[in-house]
Formats: sequence, structure tokens, C-alpha cells
Amino acid sequence: MSATELYDTSSAMGRLFITLVAAMAHWERENTGERISAVHYERAKKGQWLSQAPYGFKIVKKEIDGEQIKTLEQCDKELPILKDIIKRIKEGYSTRQIAKDFNDAGIPPKRGKRRHIKSIMGIVKNPALYGHLRWKDQIFKSHHEGIMTKEEHDHILQILKDRSHVKKRNVNSTYIYQAKISCYQC
Repeated sequence: MSATELYDTSSAMGRLFITLVAAMAHWERENTGERISAVHYERAKKGQWLSQAPYGFKIVKKEIDGEQIKTLEQCDKELPILKDIIKRIKEGYSTRQIAKDFNDAGIPPKRGKRRHIKSIMGIVKNPALYGHLRWKDQIFKSHHEGIMTKEEHDHILQILKDRSHVKKRNVNSTYIYQAKISCYQC
């Protein structure tokens, strides 16, 4: 039998065969995912960039130890804006105000139409700023030059943490999407 043949699902043997084919397809999909994840983990350990370039950087190919790898390089067009975001945070601006100012000035984000609090936070929290990369929950040294030291990055994150206000609602019921979905304009 092949996958293109029709199966007789009215008999126990036909239902068993369909169950076996589905189980094999499920196993192959999970096995492929595990192999891809293992390859990405090894590349991350070597400092190779695995995804889209974060704001302020661009992807370039470099030869390191005889191997062509993808790494980051500072983007001349976006770098002044990135440094302005960091400067404004140090001066006491909120991420909401920074996003609003950039939207009002017509400075586009890398992806999407408007900046919002989460996009500014994503830019600032990225370990690429100090020459590292994040793969899942781990941080690895990358082959690119950051725009600040790890200590400066930690200082920026501490500033943001000290100024954050966690909203707690006094509710008696729990909703699945409570505090998970938010409007980007609010």
C-alpha cells in the first residue's frame, strides 16, 4: 500500500493502517524539528546569527575559522536612532514617549508601521547590543561588535525595571488572555 491509495476505514485493519501512517508522519515531523533545533543550537554556540537582524544591525557573511557564517554588523542608517533610544532612556524618557516621538517624527520601525512600547523594549533588551545572541533561553557570545558593554546594558535594564509599574487588577475571576493581549495604542 502507498500513501496515495484509498483506505477502507470501514474495517478494523483499514483504521489500524491509517493510525499507523498518521503516527509515522507525526514521529517524522517531531524528529525533523529536533534535528533542526540541534543544528540551530550548535550554530548559536559558535556565535552564528540565526534570525533576522535586530534594529541597528544588518546581517553579513564572514569567514571565521575557515567557515562562512552569518553574523551582525552595525547598520549606519539605524545606528543613530538606536543610540538615540538608549540616550533617551538614560535621560528619563518612558518607552511610551520614545515610541510616540518616533511615530510622530515618521521614523519607521524595521518591521510594521508604528512603534509601540513592546517594540522599544524588544530593541533595548536584545543582547545583540553588547555583542551576544539569544537562542531560546540561553545567551551566547557572537562574532559581532556590540554598541555597549554588558554592564551598560544591565544598567539600562535596571533603569527600566526601576521605572516600571506593574498593573494589578482586583478581580475575582481568571481569564485566559488577561494581561497577555494588549492594544498597541493603549
